[in-house]
Amino acid sequence: MISKEEKENTIKNFLSILGIMAVIYLLSFFAWQRYELHLKNKIHYPYVQLRDSGYTTVKYYPYKFKNTSIEINLTNKINIYNISTKYGNGEIKTFDSRYFIFENSNFSIIAYPSYEYRGLEYKAFSKKKVLNFIIIPTEEKLNNIFEILETLIKDKKNELIKGENNLIITGKTACIKYEDETYTIPEEVLKVFKSKNYYYFYVLENKFNKVYIANKTQEKIYEIILL
Repeated sequence: MISKEEKENTIKNFLSILGIMAVIYLLSFFAWQRYELHLKNKIHYPYVQLRDSGYTTVKYYPYKFKNTSIEINLTNKINIYNISTKYGNGEIKTFDSRYFIFENSNFSIIAYPSYEYRGLEYKAFSKKKVLNFIIIPTEEKLNNIFEILETLIKDKKNELIKGENNLIITGKTACIKYEDETYTIPEEVLKVFKSKNYYYFYVLENKFNKVYIANKTQEKIYEIILL
């Protein structure tokens, strides 16, 4: 037979266990509520899978990129950084810390995953002006970036294309003939220009100034939004 005292001790132990379980449950409940609130308020930025290597990952600020005049520093605004170069200063907005850097005697350029678009955003400083543009939808850097910028930044008045064998222009429609297929520019073309390796098709779509850049010999098309 269990004595009365033993019964009371058993009940007390049982109640103690219930009390501990209740405290653990309440603490877990409030901790989960706070965690859910944190998740709702937290901004989750996508990780952009860059197709090219050669970028610099910046882990501390201010940071000056090696063998260039380009320096990046924090501002008092989240995701906004100050850029200083030998051709001028400006700000960029990105959630990433990976940067492609290009510089020659005419341009200082920084490329980074865009904050608002899927793709790489470029900020190019020169003696004449600052040019912003986004490449969509690719995450690979532009080759021959200086050649392309020289064309984008000039007045574009006297380089209209004539007599190109692999280019067909009918009214406001433009097509490029490659070895295996023909690519048609999907919007009405306003102007067409060329440089050594590329054709440039200027279009206007939904109030965006866009340029399709096509490699003359290889089937490679870039879509660029000028900001």
